[in-house]
Amino acid sequence: MLEGGARRRLGEVLADALLKHSPRPVPPERVEKEKEKPLSAPVIVALIGSPKEGDGIVPQEEMVAAGAALQNMLLAAHSLGLATSVRTGEHSYSEEVRRFFSMRGGETLVALVYAGYQSGPAAPGRRVPFGERTTWLT
Repeated sequence: MLEGGARRRLGEVLADALLKHSPRPVPPERVEKEKEKPLSAPVIVALIGSPKEGDGIVPQEEMVAAGAALQNMLLAAHSLGLATSVRTGEHSYSEEVRRFFSMRGGETLVALVYAGYQSGPAAPGRRVPFGERTTWLT
């Protein structure tokens, strides 16, 4: 969990990773925006997947379990009256970010969850009816 100055340090790391790994030149205003992103919420929770290894362990199932943990985290935050936003970005998977979070070899950043109290009413959701995304096989 990051708060206070740790959010500013994360912003510096994200901006550095953006500059180092972008295939095109990055405008200075984009770099500044990247530095400021972590300051948009009072708390950021970094969810890091640390898959088990061994016989009978399926890597895909480990990643799905991390996604389920993320969903549970979001539901718990909502039940406490917190607003959340899930963020990463391509450069969030860089070696710079891995070092910042002291990640080990097989670990991966699943999500950065920005959390805080909402300043206004929630925007209406944009959901596709489940029937449009469901295929029934018989």
